Amino acid sequence: MHVSTVDIACERMTDTNEQLAPTAVPMTQSRYAFAFEVEGDLKFISHQDTLRMFKRAMSRANLPVAYSEGFNPQPRLSIPLPRPVGIASRCEQLVVSLTQEIDTVEATSQFRAQAPIGLTITDAQLLLPGQKMLPTSVSYVLPLAEDDPKDLDKKIDTILAEKELIVTRSNPKKKEIRTVDIRPFIDHVCIQNNSLAFRLHVTDKGTAKPSEIAGLLGYEATAINHRIQRISIAWLAQAQSTCSDKKDVSSGDVDESTQHLD
Repeated sequence: MHVSTVDIACERMTDTNEQLAPTAVPMTQSRYAFAFEVEGDLKFISHQDTLRMFKRAMSRANLPVAYSEGFNPQPRLSIPLPRPVGIASRCEQLVVSLTQEIDTVEATSQFRAQAPIGLTITDAQLLLPGQKMLPTSVSYVLPLAEDDPKDLDKKIDTILAEKELIVTRSNPKKKEIRTVDIRPFIDHVCIQNNSLAFRLHVTDKGTAKPSEIAGLLGYEATAINHRIQRISIAWLAQAQSTCSDKKDVSSGDVDESTQHLD
């Protein structure tokens, strides 16, 4: 059974106090990564609304979600690499702490049945104790259209040859405008399979926004996200403390540490 995005909005307006039933936080919790895809109208909802959507879906799926301690307990869940509003994705991850271990196949099926149209839960896996993984790069594609900017190949060569690519970012809440050099975040940009394809580094200093890359190539940066799709995320595998071996992986292993698209 799928729930529509309209139902989500109605739930939020008619029952804003709805919460998952708090569960006493045990000494040991199991952490799971749920892989999911976002498409259609659902890609236009914000990061916070996405988290609210998951809280309700998990409640309906009867997943044993663990809660934080304190005066106002909250479900222990996060999305390690928030998706820019308007961008569809087939490689998202939700990390959830549960009060007990679950059958991942059964839980995925139950979770998927409670997801709204446009959201597909594709997989789930148990994370190792202490496992901590961070996104290192993210790839996007923008299908080409007849009215796209001309000479994209030349423009790509131009921006890749630059040592600095300064963009302006505004924060309406803080009423601040600042400039950022996004050149260090660009791994590669190319035309591939009739699409503009680009991969961006994700670091502790942030990353570039897909719309900024498109804007540098002549697109209308404020109105292009709805055409862009996130296709893959690479994660940095880190063992529990003393292990020094590190490797990039493209699996769904993730950590609750959230990297912001700043």
